[in-house]
Amino acid sequence: MANSTSATFFRVVGSELIQKYLGDGPKLVRELFRVADDLSPSIVFIDVIVAVGTKRGEREIQRTMLELLNQLDGFDSRGAERFG
Repeated sequence: MANSTSATFFRVVGSELIQKYLGDGPKLVRELFRVADDLSPSIVFIDVIVAVGTKRGEREIQRTMLELLNQLDGFDSRGAERFG
C-alpha cells in the first residue's frame, strides 16, 4: 500500500509507544498524529498495537492507550476516507 500511494507513510511498533517516564507515551502519540496531519495525506500504521493494550493496570500504558483513542476520535472530521 505504501508504494502505491503518494501519501506519507508512518510505521510505528506499538511497544515503542510505551515509555518509562510519565507522560512520554501520550506525548509520542500526539506528536505522531500532529506530524501526520502536517504531512497530510498520511497513513499511520501501528504494528503490534496489542503491545499498547495488553498490560492492564499500569497507568502509563492506560494513558497512552487513551491518548491513541483520543487521536482517533473524530477521525472522519480530518477528511479520512473509510474503507469497508
